[in-house]
Amino acid sequence: KSAPVELYERVYRRYPWVRAMVNKVAKVASMLDFEIKPAPEILAQKKEPSQEQRILLEELFRTPNERESFAEFIFWLVARLRLLNEAFVEVTYNAARLPVDLYPLPGKVKVLVDEHGVLKSPAYRQTLGGKTAEFEADEVIHFRLPDALGRVQSLPDIETLEVTILTDLNKQLWMKELVTSGAYGRDIIAWVLRGNLAPDEVERNKEAIKNQYRGSAGAAAEPVVVEGDVDFKNQGRHIKEDEYWEGRLGHIREIGAVLDVPLAKLNQFEALGKAGLEEVDRAFIRETVFPILRVIENKFNHAIVRLWGITDWRFAFKRFEPREWRDIARIIQVMQKAGYITVNEARRFVGLEPVAGGDELILIHDRYGIIKMTDLKAEAERIRGVVGLSVEGETALRKRPPEPQEQILRSVTARAYAAFRTIVERAQSRFLKWLKRNWRVREKDAATLQLSPAEEEWLQSALQQIRFDGLGTLLARTTKEALERGYRYMRRLLGLGIEFDRVPEEVLREIEERELELAESTVVDFKHGEPESGRLNIERILRQGIEERWTIDEVSAKVEEVFNDMASWKAARIVRTEIPKAFEKGKIDVAKSAGVTRARISLGSTPCEACVDFFNSIPEEGLPIAEVEEFFANHHPNVDCTFVPIYRGETVYPV
Repeated sequence: KSAPVELYERVYRRYPWVRAMVNKVAKVASMLDFEIKPAPEILAQKKEPSQEQRILLEELFRTPNERESFAEFIFWLVARLRLLNEAFVEVTYNAARLPVDLYPLPGKVKVLVDEHGVLKSPAYRQTLGGKTAEFEADEVIHFRLPDALGRVQSLPDIETLEVTILTDLNKQLWMKELVTSGAYGRDIIAWVLRGNLAPDEVERNKEAIKNQYRGSAGAAAEPVVVEGDVDFKNQGRHIKEDEYWEGRLGHIREIGAVLDVPLAKLNQFEALGKAGLEEVDRAFIRETVFPILRVIENKFNHAIVRLWGITDWRFAFKRFEPREWRDIARIIQVMQKAGYITVNEARRFVGLEPVAGGDELILIHDRYGIIKMTDLKAEAERIRGVVGLSVEGETALRKRPPEPQEQILRSVTARAYAAFRTIVERAQSRFLKWLKRNWRVREKDAATLQLSPAEEEWLQSALQQIRFDGLGTLLARTTKEALERGYRYMRRLLGLGIEFDRVPEEVLREIEERELELAESTVVDFKHGEPESGRLNIERILRQGIEERWTIDEVSAKVEEVFNDMASWKAARIVRTEIPKAFEKGKIDVAKSAGVTRARISLGSTPCEACVDFFNSIPEEGLPIAEVEEFFANHHPNVDCTFVPIYRGETVYPV
């Protein structure tokens, strides 16, 4: 049975959350521009594509029809796909059977196929306003978001929300009835009469009370007038005493889950900091908007090739990176220093058009300026000229001993440790301020064995306030620095050229991903704790404070203990292991690239048992470098224990 299109369109028109979520996806999608790109096979064969075909497609998509621009057309198309999971576009042709216009096809459209799923003639039947129209297969483009059932026409996601939307509408109608009847937020008023009053005086007082308290159009309950003393009890319904908002929020979350729109994109239902909102933006664009645009892009290209016979060009949306300018600038800077980005790639990051000659890989060196990565030998000659260095002088420079590695490691470690503590201290200050403003435990009440749903919700909201802004960036930056210093150290130790200073792209990416994961797991452990670890964590303290009705001073003192533990022990442990590990990896990578075959380790002043045992197991001629590499990869090296190369071809290095 086909989907009731008119019903879902009516839901979109009348129900606010469905319209808000559908429009949110469509608005973001309509911001993207498009480009007409040469087909991959044309680029591979180095052929000259037809410019007539490019102009035709450019004009077709730039102005799809006489009424709509590209942005308006894409807004409708994405909104239709998000609401119904499918959309139909009519194509009109000129006398040469080339496409000239694209029109939205509203109403209900049925795909006509035979028992094998092959399109009939006509292939599509549109029903709108009681009238029908039929179209051939090449006159309509059928966009669809596939489902698990593999039907010819997609199942709308909104179909699963029938009970949710009806329940939410009934809840709104119930609230409307309470408000208009005057029963919501109303008190029952008792008037106590003292002394002896004549009957006519009592009636006048009753009437005066009724006139004052009966409410709009007499909707409020009549006051009660009694003689003598009475106990007054509030019998009205108040917003804080019912589950109206809590119930509706559950419905909204269900709708957001089905339509794939996070609530943080609509309103601040959930307490998220700046970093949290940025991550929501990235996830929303990548996981909701981009997949829909990918379907549209592929379907247009299917029509370009199969319906219109254009083989030289393809339609594509211009992608953008959903990040802040500060993050984009930092990414470009890191990629340029590593030598794996072109000028045009950097320009695309910030939405600029490419320039001629901007497709060469470059490396930006603090001392030597821009280095073209396509010809390192020529760049080495240029650099010699820049610094006034002859070939003999460079050879002498290679023989210059590197900076002591203990000094390198202690310098990087000290700076990382200080920055780590600063991040933790800032997070502690922010969270304690928030906690003092929002600690709502009723301290005089008896202790409880289980938190109420409202207390559980408050607890999760409190945990969301904890942000260690910049922790992942700090760990990634310092470990990359240690890695690069390791490359430079081993290059100088072995007397190699400057080309060995370059860290490969995949190694930098691997280091960054590892440190970002470590930062995330560190924060999760800090908030929730490792299972069965017995270590203090914020969630355990807040939960205990709510259950035992601690004062704000008591809970603040416990929270400070956890922050102090992270700022000292946890920070020291992380920087004293991650930085040496990256440094040693850089040394080993260069040694392997230079042909070192055997190696050993050197013990520091305070070696751990693992390093001592491994050191004692190494024969005089050393071990294969792969075994030493495996040891450093599977153990946290001490700051002082380091990798030492021994054999490189015929060369023997002193230990």
